[in-house]
Amino acid sequence: MPHQEPEAQGLPRLARTVLDFWFSLERPGEKDDALIRAALGGFYEQAAMGALDDWVAHPRGRLALILLVDQVPRHLYRKDARAFATDPKGQHLAAPFFEPQSPWVGWPPHERIYAALPWLHAEHLERQQRVNPVMKALALEAPTLNFAGRMSDLYLETITRFGYFPHRHTLRGHALTPEEAQFLTQRWHPRRNGLLAELRTPPGPEGQHPRSASPPPRPQPPLHSEPQA
Repeated sequence: MPHQEPEAQGLPRLARTVLDFWFSLERPGEKDDALIRAALGGFYEQAAMGALDDWVAHPRGRLALILLVDQVPRHLYRKDARAFATDPKGQHLAAPFFEPQSPWVGWPPHERIYAALPWLHAEHLERQQRVNPVMKALALEAPTLNFAGRMSDLYLETITRFGYFPHRHTLRGHALTPEEAQFLTQRWHPRRNGLLAELRTPPGPEGQHPRSASPPPRPQPPLHSEPQA
């Protein structure tokens, strides 16, 4: 079912195309990499070059742009440093989410979580501290996102300790220190993999997936399986 736009006036047509595609995916993950590359790979290149920056004039256009620079490259460049090359742009675009007059107030939690995710990916302590309570609030608001607060705690713990995500070091071509390797083996991977296992849990009774409170109902995709940092 096409993504419904209660505030569609002024939304660029191509931004609507991105949103319609993204929110048609169910439990997006590695299985969708090829599909996402085919549908959104070209949009990502344009977004990375700034060719779609005019989308920010519309709140949902901004959300579409966030998806392109934060989520899409994690499918295009899985296990590659290019997966987080446009993270700074995504974090800049997401900044209004954390302002008192957020343009996303009242949106369903499955949309707001995507607006917040760039700061969860930030190798920046203040942003991790700001996004942590937001993720916990979303987890309380939507039971299907109940892992989000615990995932955010792990990310905050990691950035507090190192100031960066150690697993990215290998993707950047750097050797891990013994402390980094121990943390990844004993802390990061076990906790994160356990939380990701919750994402892969089959839908509830009657095959239902999380649903938005706004009619008509549509799937609420959870966080992606991997990578998420």
